[in-house]
Amino acid sequence: MKVYLGLGSNIGDRAGYLTKAKDMLTAHVDINILKESKILETAPYGNTEQADFLNQVILINTELSATEIFAICQIVENISGRVRTQKWGSRTLDIDILFCEDQIIDTKELKIPHADIHNREFVLRSMLELAPEFVHPVLGESIQVIYNKLESEK
Repeated sequence: MKVYLGLGSNIGDRAGYLTKAKDMLTAHVDINILKESKILETAPYGNTEQADFLNQVILINTELSATEIFAICQIVENISGRVRTQKWGSRTLDIDILFCEDQIIDTKELKIPHADIHNREFVLRSMLELAPEFVHPVLGESIQVIYNKLESEK
């Protein structure tokens, strides 16, 4: 299964946390990184009273389920010192499952596609680099079309 993960960090050695996350993910026997977007420095989203983020999207290949991937991402975040004190707060590392192929999952714990992607310019820019023709399974539009719509609203 092809899975797109969003990585972000805005505390400490931001680039180091992204590298460490990729190293820990690929250390898992069932996870292979296929592609990586460029790392972008971006203003915070949501809670804007914090430091800028480094963000990146990676494409992995795995036979793991979305729930298993989520659990692994949580472990990697915790090992990296992630503390959840407030929504959209500062963090050493954030790993979001953006897409799991065309799956739609909506549970209390897990929402795929990740909510609000269509409003997150930094995610769309990175997705454009990796998969401009990928179709959002809920919106039914390609990343390119979604990005163009967001840009036209500026």
